[in-house]
Amino acid sequence: MEVFGESLGLEAARQARDAEADGFDGIVAVDHFFSARPGAEPRWRVEPLIALGAAAAVTSRIKLAAMVLNVNFHHPAVIAHAIASLHELSGGRAELGLGCGWYAPEHAAFGLPWQESRARSDRLLEAAAICRAMLEHRGAVSHHGAHFDVENTVEWQWPARPPVPVVIGAASPALLSRAARVANRIDLLHASVGGKPVVDEAHSRSAERVERLLEAARTSAMAAGNPIKVSATITAALVAPGDRRGARERLAPELSSTPTLLERDLLYVVGSDDDLLESIRSLAGLGVDRVHVIPAGPEPSRAAPAVRAMLNAIQAM
Repeated sequence: MEVFGESLGLEAARQARDAEADGFDGIVAVDHFFSARPGAEPRWRVEPLIALGAAAAVTSRIKLAAMVLNVNFHHPAVIAHAIASLHELSGGRAELGLGCGWYAPEHAAFGLPWQESRARSDRLLEAAAICRAMLEHRGAVSHHGAHFDVENTVEWQWPARPPVPVVIGAASPALLSRAARVANRIDLLHASVGGKPVVDEAHSRSAERVERLLEAARTSAMAAGNPIKVSATITAALVAPGDRRGARERLAPELSSTPTLLERDLLYVVGSDDDLLESIRSLAGLGVDRVHVIPAGPEPSRAAPAVRAMLNAIQAM
């Protein structure tokens, strides 16, 4: 099991050095101008490729993952060229994650396209096909689709390396299955409605539901002749062991959930360090080979040290 460290911010170089020294397998950079969960104040984010470049300059081992670049912000040919450049300059450590966006206000603020969910998903999958073609054929691509037209025969001149893997992060069953046909890896996310995390009966991520989602995705990938790997992004609201039940009772209303659903959810962990480890162990048993843990309230500062403390145990799964 691979474990990726915290998302990069304005101290990207220091964060990357620390992550490598601590033994993490990779770090990630998210793609937002600004964002906020409902009810919170928006805050600006560092540009992801700049942050990953800073991380590449001070590390030598860890993977550098854009998780995920928003295809409404960037043309896929530009994304592929940028990530291939990072791959070359970092000695073959880049990874490209793609997504279709979830935060409408930042799109509106800069006049960028924001469509209904199906249209955004279509745009994402078309962009992923272009990126994968370019990354596997040294920049050469011929694509004429509903959203993009790209015709390039000029190949990249730098030395050949193993292609950059393309990852699609998704939560809905339909998008997971569609993504499995075109990506090298799918990253399983918890569900959100209107930008808000939801752990209700219809959207919870119990072991049984995760198993069904991944089985459907793997079946779709097999039908397309496309081998895939599976990772998962976990949101962790970690508390002292004695406060698990109280924390679940407090957080359940804002997640449209119940304490029982939160106790069983693998991707929105409200509990102790041991609960997080057990969730990761369950995901490993379902064929997930990588996790990225995102801190959440009520005590977000607990998550990073907890993951660091259990790093060897997770990697041994």
